[in-house]
Parts: sequence; structure tokens; C-alpha cells
Amino acid sequence: MTPKEPPMPRRRTAIIVTSIAVVAVAALGVGAYAVVDSMAGSFHIAGGKPAAAAEHTPTVTPTPTVVPLGGVLDEETALDLRREMPDSGDFAYKMPDGRWVKTNRLQPMPAEVMAAEQAKADAVPLQQGHGPQDATAGLKAANAAAGNFRYATGKQVVFISQVPLSADRSGSTNVLQWNIDGGLEMRIPWESLGRYNAFASADEALAFAHQYVDPLPDVANWDIVVAHQH
Repeated sequence: MTPKEPPMPRRRTAIIVTSIAVVAVAALGVGAYAVVDSMAGSFHIAGGKPAAAAEHTPTVTPTPTVVPLGGVLDEETALDLRREMPDSGDFAYKMPDGRWVKTNRLQPMPAEVMAAEQAKADAVPLQQGHGPQDATAGLKAANAAAGNFRYATGKQVVFISQVPLSADRSGSTNVLQWNIDGGLEMRIPWESLGRYNAFASADEALAFAHQYVDPLPDVANWDIVVAHQH
């Protein structure tokens, strides 16, 4: 019996295949590359260089714009400040033309805000009568103006205006005198201060207002407004 020839060794075949792959890749030169699948014993050719990993672009968070005092606020921000009343004192005021501007309860109000509030104060009705009903009307008008100032600005107020009052409290001989009001939410304790709330001049009332306000621990949160009624 003629003996069979032994089969070709597998190792030599693998070397031949690998050699062909290497030669093929070498023939491609620069500008092509081969991807070899060692598990499947195959490879494929791709043109150009391997794609680089995508670079991550960091997200840049914009720095919020700080609105200065007197600067214009959008309505949402303004209403949030008025509702939350942060400890920083920041607040918002609505100008007569509808703009919201930034204010601060612990700092002097911007000039245009103070001018707007002064115009309101000067427009408080001046009661010219001498009867008790005229005094009552004048006091109500002053009280409402003080309350409106506090609501609009967020600040406490000493509101000085002219009201028909009697110097001796009798009410029988009412004449225009200068009265100090803090609004319903801030009643000034006149009895404990030992002074009747009727002054012969605006300067006298203003001096007394400073005597009351200046020693207060929250004096920065107060304003003194003198109404120049006509």
C-alpha cells in the first residue's frame, strides 16, 4: 500500500496569510490603513487616517449681569425682588412710565425714584377748612400717602405734610399745621415722645423727625419726606 502524504502544517498557512496581509498593507502606503479582525482572520482597507476622538467642548455658563441701583429690571425679576425682599435690601420700584428700576431699602433711593415720590407727596390734597371733618380728611390723606410711599419703595417713612389741626387739641380753632405720619403699619408713638403731633413750621417738624429716626437701629431703612402741597 502506498503511504499517504502528510497534510501541510497549519502554522505555515497562518504565516502565509499574515504575510499577504502585511504586504497588502505595505502596498497601500500613506493615506490608507488596514483594520485586522484577528478573531475572524480577515481585514479591510479604509482610506485616510483613523478618525480622531471627538473633542469635548466645555459648556460656558454666562456670568449674570449685575444691575446697578437705578438700572432697569425686567418685570419678572422686579416682582421676585418685591415678593422675596432679600436681606441684601434689593428692591424694585415702578416708575410712572412703567419701567421697573432697581432700588435698595438700605441705601438712598436713586434720584429719579425720589423725584417721583416727591411729586406724589406734593400732590396730596391740602385741606383748607377749619372743622373737625377737615382735620380728619387731612390726616387720612397723609396716612394714605405714607402707606403708599412704604408700599412703593419698601422703606419706612416719616411723612410730613400740612393738615388743619388745633395747637391745643381742642379742635375748635383748626389751622394748617405740619403733621408727621408713618402710615398704618408704622405708628409713631407720640404720647411716649411727649409731643403733640402739630408743628408750626416744616423745619420744626423735620428737626423732630430726625430726633426720632436717627437713633433707630434700622435708620438706613427710613426716609423723611416733606410734602409741599399747593
